[in-house]
Amino acid sequence: MKQIVLIGIDGLIKDLFNEECLKDSTLVKFFNNGSILFVNSNVPTDSAENWGSILTGVVPKKHQLKYENLNKPYNNNNYPSLFSIILKNNVEFKVAAYVSWEPIITGMIENTLNVDKYAPKLNEDFLSKVFIYICHYWLKNPIYDYYLVKKVLKYIEENKNTNFLFVHLVDLDEIGHIFGFNSKKYIEKLIEIDGHVKLILDKIYKCWSDPLIVITTDHGGHGKSHGGDSDVERNVFIGSNKNINNNYKSNMSCSQIILEYLNIDIPPYFDNEPQNK
Repeated sequence: MKQIVLIGIDGLIKDLFNEECLKDSTLVKFFNNGSILFVNSNVPTDSAENWGSILTGVVPKKHQLKYENLNKPYNNNNYPSLFSIILKNNVEFKVAAYVSWEPIITGMIENTLNVDKYAPKLNEDFLSKVFIYICHYWLKNPIYDYYLVKKVLKYIEENKNTNFLFVHLVDLDEIGHIFGFNSKKYIEKLIEIDGHVKLILDKIYKCWSDPLIVITTDHGGHGKSHGGDSDVERNVFIGSNKNINNNYKSNMSCSQIILEYLNIDIPPYFDNEPQNK
């Protein structure tokens, strides 16, 4: 049985891999032992547009996802989500989306699909949600990923027959908006995220048999924001524990990588060239 894990780290500036404090990090070791391909994100370099592209395989002009419409289930028959394509190929496949940013669940996945789903703001109890809010907006220390990772580790251990698992970490992007991308606080949060990734990878290798693992990001950041077409916002990456085809040009090619590994035909409408404006 083939198994795939796609780990998305929101707002990760790829140039930071060269920082001295990260040279022995889990992420750098992962890329060095596997492969990494430097690609571009779509413009605008925002989360709705780029996670939308990563999870549909097409540019934003096609999937039409924007932040303001992520409160309703995704419903685009011309460009279905990656989850829909996988399940249409085999309804017996087990797929899951464990995300720290709940709009991915509410607005990027068709609500008719049998997908195991979790997001802190959707699934935690009231007191936990209050604590999450206080940490983010009062203490300026987002902890969505802390709650997510606990649930992801349990899911991996208890669901060893999963075919595709998407894990999304959001705290790094949130800290970038608060203190600035490439700020000291941002670097500190990245080191924390690296620890989360180690826990996830260790659990995967312990519980699953030779899965394909792909790690990517949706965009970088400039100052305290993103959305533009600067290099630091657009230059992203796709990393894997296995070799990656170097013909890919965009992070949205993650969909193609996943479908190819599952031996599912690539939709002819998939895009490779990123949207520039």
